[in-house]
Amino acid sequence: MAEIFDKLGALERAGGDLVLVKDLIRVCHEQCDSRMMVLMHDVRHKDLHAVKRHAHLLKGSLGNVGASEAYNAALSLERAAIAEEVERVEPLAEALIEAINRYFGVVSGELE
Repeated sequence: MAEIFDKLGALERAGGDLVLVKDLIRVCHEQCDSRMMVLMHDVRHKDLHAVKRHAHLLKGSLGNVGASEAYNAALSLERAAIAEEVERVEPLAEALIEAINRYFGVVSGELE
């Protein structure tokens, strides 16, 4: 299982700039908050094209901030949507949301 927060990876991607990492985490949090509600709407309506798009965008944002577990969850959701595995999409979307919430729970102390 991937770690929840890969701080070293996030720092490497930000050129060692901790302030930049914190800013990226804040932006990612805002994006995730707005995108998760829309994602679940699209999941419930079985709009797999939209689910794939949301998962892809979330995957990129989460990868940039070292959210390893959530990144992997977004990747799994994206792959299921591409493969049109309708029965797997909702549980994977719920797992993604749980992983995102765990990530932001862990990094909340980093933002102070």
